Amino acid sequence: MRRLLNWIVLGMVLLLWVGCTQMVIWQPTPAPAESVADVKASQPIEPDTIPSHKTGTSREDRTPAEEKSKLNPQALASLELINQARALIEKNRPDTAIRVLERSVNLHPQNGRAYYYLAEAWLKKGNVPQAKEFHRLADIYLRNDRQWSLRLKIQEQKITNF
Repeated sequence: MRRLLNWIVLGMVLLLWVGCTQMVIWQPTPAPAESVADVKASQPIEPDTIPSHKTGTSREDRTPAEEKSKLNPQALASLELINQARALIEKNRPDTAIRVLERSVNLHPQNGRAYYYLAEAWLKKGNVPQAKEFHRLADIYLRNDRQWSLRLKIQEQKITNF
């Protein structure tokens, strides 16, 4: 009987503790107003495209629609943030791009493209050690992707020659 009473008291304490705790839900911080305005003002860019000299965008670089439909909402949001950050890097705004890319990584930590562009942004700022570290992470996640292997090699050469 004593054991049963102990179990009941323990159960009530646990219920009381769980019921009294507040659930903390993480919400991403909004992007700085200047970066959102700049990105909205620019033309829409397909996720993960790099301009080519002939057509304007590289066809093999685009994320196909059927591939996008398989992604979860966090991965899609991560791609959108990468898209914004690419535009910011092109506008020579690496600090803002880094903040946007950090949000992208928080949403989808296995997205090697975010690490690739983080390396680009840090390289643009002249911080080679940071660029090397993010390049290493990008290489981990993208090394089996044929479309990205050449970019990774080029980026590695840029970092080495900086």
